[in-house]
Amino acid sequence: MYRGHALIQQPIEAFFQTTKHHCLFHCVQRSCVAFNYDNDNQLCEIHIGFESDCSIEATATKTYYFSDGFAPSDCLPLPVSCSEISSRGVTQDGLYEILPPTYSTPLQVYCEDLVDGGWVRIQRREDGSIDFYRNWAEYKSGFGSVSGEHWLGNEHIHALTNGSTPTKLKIKLTYFNTNEYEAMYTNFTVGDEASLYTVNALGYSGNAGDCFGGWLASPAEATNGYPFSTQDSDNDDAVTNSCATLFTGPWWYNACAMCSLNGRYPTGGTCPVSDSDCMWYEHISLSLPIKFSTMLIQ
Repeated sequence: MYRGHALIQQPIEAFFQTTKHHCLFHCVQRSCVAFNYDNDNQLCEIHIGFESDCSIEATATKTYYFSDGFAPSDCLPLPVSCSEISSRGVTQDGLYEILPPTYSTPLQVYCEDLVDGGWVRIQRREDGSIDFYRNWAEYKSGFGSVSGEHWLGNEHIHALTNGSTPTKLKIKLTYFNTNEYEAMYTNFTVGDEASLYTVNALGYSGNAGDCFGGWLASPAEATNGYPFSTQDSDNDDAVTNSCATLFTGPWWYNACAMCSLNGRYPTGGTCPVSDSDCMWYEHISLSLPIKFSTMLIQ
């Protein structure tokens, strides 16, 4: 404990109107290395790792607490991935900062399934609160809130899927009838902008159907090796229309595809077969839309 001092680094989580003991509880839940507590305004600041150093500064009202076996000289760098956060013993899913190898500044992500090795959430649909019918620039940089509906951004997805080891992709789908499906890929990559963010997802397993490989054995449905398309950047092989416009959602299209997780969110839990705005043409019942979708990488 360092009374009258506080860590300078940006905390992973901060909240007001709490007690020191409540702050400690949150710290333990997050498997943190340290926390600051401000007695005057009851501010709690939690740290699980550090961007560069463990520098502390003098302050009149804060006290710096560190976990057993940890001291200011024992700096833990920011984790490079959700998997590293999981390897540190953290089990609570939530918002975290990571510092991937090619990044100079931290990236805030939602880490999911930390008990299963830790996965970075790159896409989430849950209630239709965010419009996914957006342009190329918005899909490049990302949009939405990483704790809710969002697209992490094609630049980030490219950077996170082109490391020294293969990246896994996990897709979770929950339908309005509560049925759940999953698709797993052992090797997932997204190219850079020069390649138009071309996708490759190989090594499929699961019960959702192989969206990228094309589960109905039609060459026009497989999207592996195809670029990303938006309504203002049509890169598909369809001759008479734009797939991103037809499906009301940017995605990786051939001449179109059997899935589009970024399509218009279905309202009322219904989606007629003739409605091209459905986000996914499910392999059992084409008329059944998805309520929740999550794309995760590891």
